[in-house]
Amino acid sequence: MTNKLYGLILAGGRGERLRPLTNDRPKPMVEIMGIPIIEYQVSWMKSQGITDVVFLCGYRGEKIFDHFGDGSDFEITAHYSYEDSPLGRGGAVKKGFSMIPNEITTVLV
Repeated sequence: MTNKLYGLILAGGRGERLRPLTNDRPKPMVEIMGIPIIEYQVSWMKSQGITDVVFLCGYRGEKIFDHFGDGSDFEITAHYSYEDSPLGRGGAVKKGFSMIPNEITTVLV
């Protein structure tokens, strides 16, 4: 049995209504008080015992990877699911679940 807990974060938003803030970054990387919104989510997940985070990336997903890398600076293990074409929320979650080992029984979405 493993002690890993997985969390999935939808991070594929283009953020059209947030332009020009999202011209060069995905919506989750827009900053509040100098910190990307998505980092607040990761921090909360970690505080709830999540050990592994799967980022469900779309538009400019490389920016999320550039920020989190392997996740070690944030005391998590980071995984990335990239959409070649938009799958919608359900499709993104389904694809993200394929990255989680079968023995994991608890996932936070």
